[in-house]
Amino acid sequence: MRTLVLCALIASTVCFVPSVSAQVGVAAGLNFENLGDIQATSRRATFDNSTGYHIGIYFDLGGGKVSLRPGLFYRDAGDVVLSEGLQESVFDLSTIEVPLDVRVKLVPSSVVSPYVLGGPVVAFASSSDDGFNDAVRNLLLSANAGIGIDLAMGSIVLSPELRFAFSVNRWLEENRTIRVGGATISSDEVSRQSAVMLRLGLSF
Repeated sequence: MRTLVLCALIASTVCFVPSVSAQVGVAAGLNFENLGDIQATSRRATFDNSTGYHIGIYFDLGGGKVSLRPGLFYRDAGDVVLSEGLQESVFDLSTIEVPLDVRVKLVPSSVVSPYVLGGPVVAFASSSDDGFNDAVRNLLLSANAGIGIDLAMGSIVLSPELRFAFSVNRWLEENRTIRVGGATISSDEVSRQSAVMLRLGLSF
């Protein structure tokens, strides 16, 4: 089902972009993840902060001061370490993300143009660990906001960005059992996922 949804999103994007004024870009960067702790009755499990990466494609639609920027990204959260007391487990976590940013240029210029952007993100999460994958919510809703600057170099535009992303819904399903070392813990209360991202885009 997830594959069908992604194929539909990619197909609709490819069909839509040629009909409007658009710049195509590729982007990659680092994400510094902060995953909320698990509180289960009198027990508490802690996720360590992790560093991962993301890579994808985006489209700048419209050439005015305000424009839309849909995209499609793969995001790897790195090694997710969950610990409770002396027990510890390491998981992987990745998402396919579909952001829809609104971008506003602060000082429109043909050479150097700072901007702010933000918008919703729909993400499809998964893990190669079957137990952890069962606990992770498949469909995640989040929002992101950031600042950046366009640096025009002939027909190519470099766009370094600083972004902050935070989840709207909880990223783990409620009352799912997760193995921590030789013990297990059930998630009753989970805080939201957030991340700081450094990204470099290249559009043409």
